[in-house]
Amino acid sequence: MLRKCILYVAGTAVIAFALGAAACNKSSDERKPRPATRRPAPRTAPARRVIELVELDIGIGTDTVTRATPGIPKGLKPPHLRAEGKRAAFMVVPGMKNLAIYKTVTAGEEPTVGDVDQITDGIKKSGKFDYVEFSQPGWVQIDLGGPQTIHAVVIWHFYKNATIYNDVIVRLADDAAFTKNVRTLFNNDHDNSSAMGEGGDKAFYTRWWGEIVDARGENHAGTPARYVRIYTGEGWEGEPPRFVEVSVYGKEK
Repeated sequence: MLRKCILYVAGTAVIAFALGAAACNKSSDERKPRPATRRPAPRTAPARRVIELVELDIGIGTDTVTRATPGIPKGLKPPHLRAEGKRAAFMVVPGMKNLAIYKTVTAGEEPTVGDVDQITDGIKKSGKFDYVEFSQPGWVQIDLGGPQTIHAVVIWHFYKNATIYNDVIVRLADDAAFTKNVRTLFNNDHDNSSAMGEGGDKAFYTRWWGEIVDARGENHAGTPARYVRIYTGEGWEGEPPRFVEVSVYGKEK
């Protein structure tokens, strides 16, 4: 390449050589491959944790509940009534237990029928003596005996005659007086008639399969609490508040 550059120039040999060398160096630089620029490796998203889930078993076999539930009652219905239909499987992490079984129950007033201990005795049948009745709207409360991680609260109001109860509200707290860390899981008081705040949840018919209130939280981690309180108003047609059973599912500490 240097030889061609010298012959190409018509001047003196020195000048020609200088010019030729410069030209050759320029040509050589242009042809020399540039080092490749190293690009940073693409960032990979962190691996997502796989959470194993199973369907929650709330114990509603033919021998544990009264399945002869009548059809839908006639008459007026609340505007926020949920349509009847098959409930989707309620999925939870494995290892759920009924944390409320045989736990202490208190209430805002003494019942007129039954005893409050029946609410956590594990009997879900809706027979003649299998419920606890109150004379006016109020609440029942379960002490889990210590802080627990709750994933679901399941309520069986009296269901032998399908009823639509007003102002069903489910709350959790860290103290019996419900002044510490109070959280509302469910509230179907659509018009604030309970004076506890308007809720956006649907009214429902009482049925043998119970009403599941979700407490799973983010990533199915559950909700920590010791006390569970369920408020219930009168039925849509004036029926008194009646409870059959309340179960609280979670992982025992």
